[in-house]
Amino acid sequence: MPTQDLVARHRAVAPGPGGGGRRALGARIGRALRGALRRARPAWVDIAWAVFAGLNLAAMRLLPGWQTVPFLVIWVSLTVIYGFRLWRIQPTI
Repeated sequence: MPTQDLVARHRAVAPGPGGGGRRALGARIGRALRGALRRARPAWVDIAWAVFAGLNLAAMRLLPGWQTVPFLVIWVSLTVIYGFRLWRIQPTI
């Protein structure tokens, strides 16, 4: 098989007239954004937990006599989130 045939086989196809390259670029960007959103979707739980933990830390600072309760609530909530992330619902419950 001549070398020129191999080179031609692996050469990128040029976009046709009419801006087909732009459309392909837009499709690639759309796929990348959808993938990023899919990965970011579970992050809202982490953000909500961080806010919850911050509120509990503020409660620990404001109520020195009750510091144990918010501390334990932070650790129990972290354990629950960790359990639901790693295991199915039935074993976690």
